[in-house]
Amino acid sequence: LLNISLKCKLSLVDSSRMLDICSGMSYLHSRNIIHRDLAARNLLVTFSDNVFMIKISDFGMSKLMEEESYY
Repeated sequence: LLNISLKCKLSLVDSSRMLDICSGMSYLHSRNIIHRDLAARNLLVTFSDNVFMIKISDFGMSKLMEEESYY
């Protein structure tokens, strides 16, 4: 993430938003969920206590994976 942020010259705010998305996808992966439609249109931006947060939405195409399967 740091390499991408530096290479693309992203601001700290943009890097933080990218980290929110990565953290959300990591959480889904830990629950064996594949989103299958991650796109800007499926990201919600919230603002609370002077902090922006990105949330992943629209799980219509998502899939719960079995322990030993691959997609």
